[in-house]
Amino acid sequence: MLTRFGDDQISVAQYAIIAITNITTSLQIRSRLGTLQVCPLIVKMLRIHGKSDETAVAVYGLFAMGKLSLNHDVNRQR
Repeated sequence: MLTRFGDDQISVAQYAIIAITNITTSLQIRSRLGTLQVCPLIVKMLRIHGKSDETAVAVYGLFAMGKLSLNHDVNRQR
């Protein structure tokens, strides 16, 4: 989504982060998302959009990082 529509679009970033959060249901999925470099991608979205007047990217981004890091030391480091 971010590649096709661009990471400069705040709504694209928001919905991408929500989609990632919704699929972090198991340790195996969190591991796979980590190897796909999802953690640095979310950090990038937080840097780009986290300080905007639209707080959804910051809220969902931090929630997603928490879920990706849940019981996963490698993702915590990422």
